Parts: sequence; C-alpha cells; structure tokens
Amino acid sequence: MPLKPATRVRILLYTYLTFLALSLVISETLEINPFAVVILAFLAFLQVLILGTSHPKGDPP
Repeated sequence: MPLKPATRVRILLYTYLTFLALSLVISETLEINPFAVVILAFLAFLQVLILGTSHPKGDPP
C-alpha cells in the first residue's frame, strides 16, 4: 500500500531533522563549524533522497 504524499513528506522532514540534530551534536563534540555541518547534512540528505527515489530501468516510477 503506497504512502500518501503528506505522510511521505512528513517522514522525509522528520528524517532530515533527526539527521541534522545528530550532525549538530557531533559538530559540537568535535568542535567543527556548525554552519558547515548544516550544509553537509543538507547535501547528504539530498543524496539519500535522490537515491531513494530512483527506480531501476524495468520499474515504472
């Protein structure tokens, strides 16, 4: 049963916010610039989003 679009967006948002929170905690622990970590977290999330929505050639979108 496919998810509703609103549910899918909510899951993606919560996943990104969790990833961002963990990244900021790690950046504080390692004393890295938090702004750079936010950018890297966003880029990593986009990569996961793109890879998660790609389909094999035989599978319709």
